[in-house]
Amino acid sequence: MNFLRGPTAAILLLALIAAGVGLYVDRRATQVDVSGDLAVGAPFPALKLTDLDGRPASLDHWKGKKRLVNFWATWCGPCREEMPALAAAQAKYAAHGVQVIGVAQDDPDSVRKQAREAAPAYPWLLASADQATSAQAGNARNLLPYSVLLDDQGRVLASHLGKLDDARLAQWLQR
Repeated sequence: MNFLRGPTAAILLLALIAAGVGLYVDRRATQVDVSGDLAVGAPFPALKLTDLDGRPASLDHWKGKKRLVNFWATWCGPCREEMPALAAAQAKYAAHGVQVIGVAQDDPDSVRKQAREAAPAYPWLLASADQATSAQAGNARNLLPYSVLLDDQGRVLASHLGKLDDARLAQWLQR
């Protein structure tokens, strides 16, 4: 055990500290809000979307309401995990002019199947499965789930990469 004394011990200790800091920074990087190319206050881009029947759809249908646009996919576990919280937020804040909108970046048949099984409590729209739509909406890392909060005129208030929890939903929707 003599090798754990002197410079060897100091180097080992520094390596362990560096590894711990690296893990902490990596963990925090996956939890921070990101807004990609969309600045707070910027107008949200017009997205090419359809409803579940394949008809053209627009987020402007809900203009005049605060909109929470949530990008998700059927294969995304965290996306499915946050759906009950989004449904509860829709029920709680609808009377206050809030509309939750799910934008599925997935195979349309898979989304329709899940809609039949889950009976969503808020509207679901379809985007291209290649995630280009959420990238256009500021999701620079192309990961899901990704959410953007818009004011009643369609300007960006906030964005979040990762699963939304009840506390963040309340913070966003009580603004």
